[in-house]
Amino acid sequence: MCGIALNTGEITESDIPYPIRFSERNGRIIVYIYEKGKGYGFYDYTANSMICYTNKLDHISDFEIINDNMDFVFIHSGDISPYRETLSFSGMDDKSGIIQLDDEIYPVGFSSEGDYLCVLSAKSLYDYSGEFKVYKYFVNISTADPPIRVITASELTMQTPLFSCGYQIQTDLLSQNGFSLTVLSLDKAYDIVMMSSIETYANEIKSKGSFYPLNDIPGVKEYMDGCFPGLKETATNADGDIWMLPVSVDVPIIRYNVKNCAEKGISFSSDLSDFISNINKASDYLEYFFSDVYTVVRSMLTSYLSENDSFDTDAFRSLAGIIRENYFNKALRNNSKVLNAFYNNMLLAKGGYGSPDSELYKEIYDKALFAMTPYLTEQKNSIGDDNLLAAPIPTVNGVNSAYCTFICVNPNSDHLEETLLFVEKTVSRFANKKNNFTLADKAFYDSDPYTQSLYDIYANSRISFTVPWEIYRDDFESYAKGMIELEDFIAEADRKLSAYLNE
Repeated sequence: MCGIALNTGEITESDIPYPIRFSERNGRIIVYIYEKGKGYGFYDYTANSMICYTNKLDHISDFEIINDNMDFVFIHSGDISPYRETLSFSGMDDKSGIIQLDDEIYPVGFSSEGDYLCVLSAKSLYDYSGEFKVYKYFVNISTADPPIRVITASELTMQTPLFSCGYQIQTDLLSQNGFSLTVLSLDKAYDIVMMSSIETYANEIKSKGSFYPLNDIPGVKEYMDGCFPGLKETATNADGDIWMLPVSVDVPIIRYNVKNCAEKGISFSSDLSDFISNINKASDYLEYFFSDVYTVVRSMLTSYLSENDSFDTDAFRSLAGIIRENYFNKALRNNSKVLNAFYNNMLLAKGGYGSPDSELYKEIYDKALFAMTPYLTEQKNSIGDDNLLAAPIPTVNGVNSAYCTFICVNPNSDHLEETLLFVEKTVSRFANKKNNFTLADKAFYDSDPYTQSLYDIYANSRISFTVPWEIYRDDFESYAKGMIELEDFIAEADRKLSAYLNE
């Protein structure tokens, strides 16, 4: 890092290891740095001393100090970050949490003056085409109070947006064993659990954990009554208590170009054999083809296990035979030379990096057929695209398998009152959020055909607390590849499944 004296032109070099961004407040210059072996941190350039190391923010692309307590607003540069679409603040230490003040803000720059902050916001996350808005905020943010502590054991879940509605949230990533032990031992040192139904330990914690019933928190019951029936059913236990609050729901789908698929004679059947047969019509079109064996196979087996506790059935034998017959088929393999045609389209069409007349756009988007798309965040990028529709992946029972990221409140929390107020504000936001794909009322969704087709898929879904994929994945792969016989797989998988279900 270099400093330049404007009156003399003299350049002064510092020994700061890797400066990323800096901000000034009342004559103090604070630098956000990275040092190998120690991680990210804040350095006081004026005092020539290290303030602290902290990895709670990872790689932020800009920050601005907003008060004399050295609280600051920041822009996060990560592709997957819960702070991408919010106005977010934190403290210059390793103890404070994150405060999110306003959502659907896409900050590209800001400036503070006195008690006010001006924010320049883009139109959307990837749209920097020139349509910007300026917001002015009276800044009375403080990280002085203890944060609400959220614990999770999944890096992917940790990246799920948990909008804090002005509350200070500290999210701690624990090991799976540490997470399970903390929850099941009734530890008081955390306030909220956040996990996903797809995680291997979720079903055990769901059945054995102790959670604060949310029924009497204002707005929670009304919100859950307005959700899709499958979501409400999952959130309510046998005693009628609402034990969890869904943060987001993901149903693996197929996004497809209606015109291009029709020209190839491709349709998407609910029957697995027909589904595979149709997808195979794209086999000579590989450079614009995207599929994933695990998305299809795992969805089918998850659907099967949602209604069965054994693989020893005629229904499974039939399903397994179809998968084995087609396991090396292009319909179940990832043969794409393009990571994801629709992701590139989103960058091109909505990000101002290209136009429908450009050669790159035509090469990628105009020839795209379909893409397996497991996460709602990616699916929502295509809202409003008149060329696309969404189709479900075949299931055994005709009901789509959904995976839910949710939060639960620790009844033994030392900050229970504040935590319940946070939940109240959170559910108020969820109850009015557009295109959230939890609410049953179609008035909360865009009317374009793609969004409506996505709505139909989510409306016909059930939350899956899955039997861990790891229990039978390797054995099933060995069967699918012809290395073991079906009856050998059934015997071994049922042995492991019984041990898991009865432990």
